[in-house]
Amino acid sequence: MPASAPNSLAQSNNSSHSDILADGPGATVFAITTAAAARTRVEEAIAKRVAHDDVKLSPCLTTAWPPTKPALLFVAYPLEPNPSRIDEYKVGRPYAAIVDLRTGEVRIDSLPRSHNLKKITESHEPHRIREGLARAEQAMVELLLGERAATHSRMALDGYREWFNAHLDITTDLTRRYPRSMRWFRSPATQAGGFELPESQPDSP
Repeated sequence: MPASAPNSLAQSNNSSHSDILADGPGATVFAITTAAAARTRVEEAIAKRVAHDDVKLSPCLTTAWPPTKPALLFVAYPLEPNPSRIDEYKVGRPYAAIVDLRTGEVRIDSLPRSHNLKKITESHEPHRIREGLARAEQAMVELLLGERAATHSRMALDGYREWFNAHLDITTDLTRRYPRSMRWFRSPATQAGGFELPESQPDSP
């Protein structure tokens, strides 16, 4: 399902992050500090909005590239079972779900239907890919919170690349919707330094 005033996340590894992420008495207390908590919050919000029992959530992305605020973007794909194939689902109109790590609030917006992603065939996902994505998503949350440097997170972030390579149908749809972000997320290990560019250009919806 899966986006206000920008704040630059970081100028360099050695400089302080924006006031949002700064340490000290005025620092923000974040309502969400783990990727798992963000995903749960989004699942709960989507369940109240979407009538479908089955929803496929994308990995967590950022709301702009480079990131401008501590928030995560998930794209939620409602699924309808195919009566003739137990492993195949028709994909409904997706939603963008943005969770603010500071407040825990979730904003949900409808997205245009996908031009290419009409159905999804579910199959067993290897444990290695699931675990790799979980590490990558948590590393991304820690980057947004200012708890780690992107250039020291290459191995952890590479879980994104493996997941997207294994789910090319969803990858293609996300790349069409968020081209700037997806160029980075599809190969974060080779582009981790790009996380710290000071200027932001939001992706198109």
